Amino acid sequence: MRKRDFLKAGFCAGLAATAAISPVLAQSAAVPAPAAGGNGGKLPSRNAKTTRLFKAPGVYPNAMSSSPQGLWVAQQLLTESEAQDAGVPYSRPGKEKVWLLDVSGKVLQTRESNAINTSGLAVGGGSLWVCSNTSDAATGIHQVDIASGKQTAQRQIPLSPNNVSGGNHGAKWHQGKLWVANNRMRSIMRINPQTWQGEMQIPIAVPPDMGRFHDFAFDRDGTLLIVIANQGTKSHTENKAGLLRVDPNTGRAIETILFAPGSADPHGLEFHNGQLLSCDAGYHPSWKNYDSPTSQWVFRIDIA
Repeated sequence: MRKRDFLKAGFCAGLAATAAISPVLAQSAAVPAPAAGGNGGKLPSRNAKTTRLFKAPGVYPNAMSSSPQGLWVAQQLLTESEAQDAGVPYSRPGKEKVWLLDVSGKVLQTRESNAINTSGLAVGGGSLWVCSNTSDAATGIHQVDIASGKQTAQRQIPLSPNNVSGGNHGAKWHQGKLWVANNRMRSIMRINPQTWQGEMQIPIAVPPDMGRFHDFAFDRDGTLLIVIANQGTKSHTENKAGLLRVDPNTGRAIETILFAPGSADPHGLEFHNGQLLSCDAGYHPSWKNYDSPTSQWVFRIDIA
């Protein structure tokens, strides 16, 4: 076989392999978590207790990120379709806000971005990285200079189809790199903020009965904790939520951490001052507005 024919054959085989695994990464698929060894292929599981700390200063707190100055919490204003789903009048009172809060929830600083339906937030390199959860003109990651409060850039997740990011359910700044939850690919991608090149992407392989995912955070041991929950629920009483611990280098699932059923509806996730915190926006598809007992609260997660 000639070298050119050999390379062509290899390329075609690679395409076939990619096509074979692509359903695993499809957004609509509920992907089983890889077994962490033993126990009949079932992941080890622990429980966690949630404790409400303080209410956010405004409606729909959906994302959070830690900094030495305090805890940043980002607001999600409902889109017209979300407002209809929640049974509330639709209105957009200005831009969505990002608040810097102290440990009691007192507002230390307020910033805004051009993001819409904000569902992810990272803080690093002197900027806020505010993530739209839309596919319209506001889609992507909005960079806001913390010192001036001015938005300096709007970028798309690398390799997005037609350069449109689409949904984004979380973000973190870790060791000088930006990590984002890429809804379309059901993955977490590491981005170099200087070159804006995607450096790595791992699948979010959730347990079969908990196909909804949201924000994520790096634990002290370097593993990732990802917010997960069941899908298709009609109220918080049916809600089953928790965290999935994964290896950020391989995407291998390590364990699940479950909340008491109906106790909290986590969206954002972050370690701050030694505590694992989450926030509940108060909006959940197919639920009534503020249906969850943690709606609009920042709450602590204590893992057993």
